[in-house]
Amino acid sequence: MTDSAGLNGMPPDVALWRLLSARGIEASLPRLREESALDDSLESMQVALSHHPLHARAIRIDHPRELTAIDLPGLLQLKAGHWVVLRDCRRRHAVVEGADGLRRMRLDELAPLLAGHGLETSADLPAGAGMWPRLRALLLGHRRVLLQFALASVLLQALAVATPELTGRVMGAALPNDAESLLRLLALATVAVGVFSGAFGRLRQRLVLYLLTRVEFTLRRGLLEHTLRLPFAELQKRSLGWLMQAFYGIASARAQLAERILAAFVDGVLALGFLALMGVKLWQPTLALAAFALSMAVAAVPIARAQARLQGEEVDAQASQRGYLTELITGIRVVKAAGAERAVHGLWRARFSRELAFTLKKNRVGLWNDVGLQSLRQTASMALLIWGGYAVLQGDIGVGTLFAFVLLAEAFLGSLLNLLGTYLQIAMVTRQLAPADGLLGIEALPPRRPAPAGSGGGAPNVAIEMRDVWFRYAPDAPWVLQDYVLRVAPGEKHMLRGPSGSGKSTVLRLLAGLYAPERGSVTIGGREPSGTNLRMLYVPQFVSLHAGTIMDNLRNLSGNAPIPRIFEVARQTGFDSGVAGLLMGYHTLIPQGGLSLSGGQRQLLALTAALASDCGLLLLDEPMANLDTLLQARVTALLAASPATIVSVGHT
Repeated sequence: MTDSAGLNGMPPDVALWRLLSARGIEASLPRLREESALDDSLESMQVALSHHPLHARAIRIDHPRELTAIDLPGLLQLKAGHWVVLRDCRRRHAVVEGADGLRRMRLDELAPLLAGHGLETSADLPAGAGMWPRLRALLLGHRRVLLQFALASVLLQALAVATPELTGRVMGAALPNDAESLLRLLALATVAVGVFSGAFGRLRQRLVLYLLTRVEFTLRRGLLEHTLRLPFAELQKRSLGWLMQAFYGIASARAQLAERILAAFVDGVLALGFLALMGVKLWQPTLALAAFALSMAVAAVPIARAQARLQGEEVDAQASQRGYLTELITGIRVVKAAGAERAVHGLWRARFSRELAFTLKKNRVGLWNDVGLQSLRQTASMALLIWGGYAVLQGDIGVGTLFAFVLLAEAFLGSLLNLLGTYLQIAMVTRQLAPADGLLGIEALPPRRPAPAGSGGGAPNVAIEMRDVWFRYAPDAPWVLQDYVLRVAPGEKHMLRGPSGSGKSTVLRLLAGLYAPERGSVTIGGREPSGTNLRMLYVPQFVSLHAGTIMDNLRNLSGNAPIPRIFEVARQTGFDSGVAGLLMGYHTLIPQGGLSLSGGQRQLLALTAALASDCGLLLLDEPMANLDTLLQARVTALLAASPATIVSVGHT
């Protein structure tokens, strides 16, 4: 398809294939077509890219300049309907890849051809032993931004080094000779240096803001993806507050580090440069100042360790407080109904007071560094001025040399304090990142590769088998299952019956891959549940919905089933009748947990999503517990007619 400027777009499958190639991902175009139900919609493109180690985000483009902020390469849709790959974009020009290959265009020439939206892609979180190796890999992945930051820092460094030398020479010539013109020149030069320093400093801050925002987004997104692939048993060992702290820690670390971690190298080079220039001018006081600076650094280390220890205790207390507060707000209806407001408020207040106590202790210790190091710096500066004054009066050094040396000493001490501050921040941030680092240290399960859409989960002839299974929830807990055996034929509708506590729900969780047996084996089509490509859906007895619209929850639970399919199944189950009575219909917003809906409505929503899904295996825990007799009959008939294999739980 060709637009008015002769730019040939590509169909969705070819555009995706070219994008993957640009990302260095080998893919077969025929297989891409086979696995993906592609049309010109952004959603279908995102689903297709989810099968690869890439993350795709829909973007809206309202101004040509916004193209320069896109992570490259990206996809842009033309008004004519087809797609082009954005390979490069700088200021006024862009390089796009269409059906005819690469083409360089001006942004004002390209923008009128675009439909106004596209897809921005970014790679997965890099592999590594913990948080810091991954962070380093992410920073190195933005080499162009790092290069710009380095250039701006070098220019600032040059200005910082030149200013004391220039000032010293001018003062040395102006004061003894009463040369006012040189002083005016020095004033103008100082203003110019200030303007240039401000401009380069602003550029450096913008680069840092851009880079850290990108890094934080990738870290948090990657951490969530990693967490979702962790074994369920591992997640059960950790509290809600601890899991939340893992994500809050990344945002807090970004706010604290800001440009420190990037500027640390520059500050180190600056400190050495200033020290070298000082040594050239006056080597004896330089050695004395270096020894004094070393003592400052040594004194800061134990204080940093104490702060880091208190930071770790504060993080633990903060995780406990946040987790309890989240659970309290989520269950606020039960609290108010029970009249337990004062009791739960007292429990939260105790946790919050403990967190504040550690925060106060940490900040008090930090005052020794903040105030103490600044006091030592001022003491060193005054000592240099007093010594220099005597040296000038005795004729040992000139006024210009003294001014230059004092300015260099001030700059050296400033760079050193910045380095010490960075060390302190990293020591504390490491403790803040400990929960995230702990999650990343747990080996995640391999991602399941989704079966092709429309295949019934890709397993119409898959058998389920549990052989001699032993399972308990903890090493010192009683056995829930002992020598348990289960065989379910493909397409069979199998009901697990028994009294409460007999292990029926545990069987479903083992089949879903949430837990692994301590002895014996669980296989689906000859594979372990965590390693199968089978599309399966586990619906627990008590369904907790996500905050959003009813349709959002239906699509999430059904694995993004087509909306017409959801409407059709909703009419069959009777869920559509309940939604029709709501003012906003399927767009009705529900809170976290879905508590604005009744237990029966939540259960029917989950069953509707399950039947609308393209899953080959449905695991249903007490699916009829909250439904009336009429709805039970309708849903039972639909489940019996489903081609999926169904294992459900019922009471005797």
